Amino acid sequence: MRNLLVIVLLTLSSGCASMLGSGNRRDEHPLAAEWRPLKSVRERPRIVRDLGTDTSITTIGRHCYVKDLDEWLGRVVPESVKYKAIMRHEQEHSRRQLDMGLYLWLARYSYDRKFALLEEKIGYYYEITERRRLGNPINIDGTAVAFSRYKNLAGRLITFAEAKAWILDVLAGRWTPPSS
Repeated sequence: MRNLLVIVLLTLSSGCASMLGSGNRRDEHPLAAEWRPLKSVRERPRIVRDLGTDTSITTIGRHCYVKDLDEWLGRVVPESVKYKAIMRHEQEHSRRQLDMGLYLWLARYSYDRKFALLEEKIGYYYEITERRRLGNPINIDGTAVAFSRYKNLAGRLITFAEAKAWILDVLAGRWTPPSS
């Protein structure tokens, strides 16, 4: 399992063009400068395309990866509130990965439940507050369901009840990310 994880992480972070191609389909969506340090949303390399859910987005370094880019862009329309909120979440992951060191961050996220939970809370905090800032209502239960599905090699990060309580704390201003 550990060797497979290392191969997956290295493959995703390499951005190998030969593994990304898929005919006439668009494989990369460049991002505007406002999302720096992120550079693009890409399709996952074929070797790992079926890992994760159809709707998940994974950030590794300066790139985000999705299963099917055309489908993702159809569902998360560029410049929509949903797009901006998701990109703000992923931008925070990218910043924190690059600040800590990409491989150290990925290793800790993979094995350390507490670390991964905090990283997702930080990402979701920015996603939730961006949606609110842009006037988009927050689907508390839907967000809690999505968040409660996160897991790493140590297991599930958070339960639905814990996620819902935490989201309510964010909305009430009782939880903010720790200072770096």
